[in-house]
Amino acid sequence: MFAGSMPEAFAGNISLFAARHGYQVLEFGVAKLAACGRSHATEPLLSLDQRVAPGLAALVLIDVQNDFCAPEGATGRSGQPMVMIDAAVARIKILLAAAREAGLFIVHVRAEYGELFRSVGSPYRFPLSGGREPAVWTASAADLSHGARVPKGPAEICLPGSWGGEFVAGIEPRSGEAIVTKHRFSAFIDTGLDSLLRANGIRSVILAGVTTNCCVESTARDAAMSDYHVVVASDCVAVKDHLRDLHDASLESLGLYFGLVRPSSDIVAAWVEPAVAAKGT
Repeated sequence: MFAGSMPEAFAGNISLFAARHGYQVLEFGVAKLAACGRSHATEPLLSLDQRVAPGLAALVLIDVQNDFCAPEGATGRSGQPMVMIDAAVARIKILLAAAREAGLFIVHVRAEYGELFRSVGSPYRFPLSGGREPAVWTASAADLSHGARVPKGPAEICLPGSWGGEFVAGIEPRSGEAIVTKHRFSAFIDTGLDSLLRANGIRSVILAGVTTNCCVESTARDAAMSDYHVVVASDCVAVKDHLRDLHDASLESLGLYFGLVRPSSDIVAAWVEPAVAAKGT
């Protein structure tokens, strides 16, 4: 979409390119374009009910995959307790069922990592001494000056086509539900998530999944900075138990700066109560 007029030759080239890719060129006056641009910014969704309403909101599930959530996955094999993650997965199943019943737009985000996607910011474990975790998760976070490396096999997680990369049983996508594959922490980086949401008229995202302080928070920040309302289902996000303080700090930060942080029961109630009222009329 262009504002104002274009040189004839340029307009012809753009029109041809657009037609070949299934688009069309529209010309608007500046005033009309400004009016179009204002509508999204000047009409915020004020209440939780509005922000989780079917037709406006999408339930976006982050990395509910075996390597992160199953006892036999990469996280579970570390031997560290995962009671919080187990509880969050159980509540995600309830939240997902309620969202399906309410007719929400649903997006399953899956992580795919590995050598094909390797870069400074792509997840890969590097050894760490003296920390609460035995490794950090990106080359950017690692001190690479001593050449320490984790062997490639144990360092990899959510490899394409692996069992660890599959969705947890009971949270698999159904026909008609979107799947977005990411190779970084945020589901908005180098993916089609933003275009997918906008194409379906989505203005608000409800986030659930793992881990709270990493992929969930990264996605929430990018969603807010992309002008989506953000709702985080506080009991449907989690970390390994010994990192509970990072989970708590993340939720506090998200609630201060980026979105509403609410228990899943409040979100489900916003879907159920209108349906009950409608049946009673």
